[in-house]
Amino acid sequence: MKEDPRICLTVHYWAQSGRSAEVIAFLRMVALGNAQEPGMLDFQVYQAECDPHRILVYEVFVDQAGLDAHRASDHYDTYVRGGVFPLLRERTVEAYRPAFYQP
Repeated sequence: MKEDPRICLTVHYWAQSGRSAEVIAFLRMVALGNAQEPGMLDFQVYQAECDPHRILVYEVFVDQAGLDAHRASDHYDTYVRGGVFPLLRERTVEAYRPAFYQP
């Protein structure tokens, strides 16, 4: 059976009170940089209906090298580490691998 090397991340952000619009603005900038990354397959940002300070980021990478390149990129350093992280009160990251290969 063929192994699927993709990696999916679900990232949950809890923005500081009154800072969710700023977090979303930084994530828009991240999306622009991500569009240039060959190792990124999908990048989606969702905001909870029940609490606008809760933000879900859904990312899919072709493989571990794609994820590593993303985290080493200038736009990640500038807009995520330098922009998003200081505006959060909490974050969690979960990594998933495909349960089976589907071409």
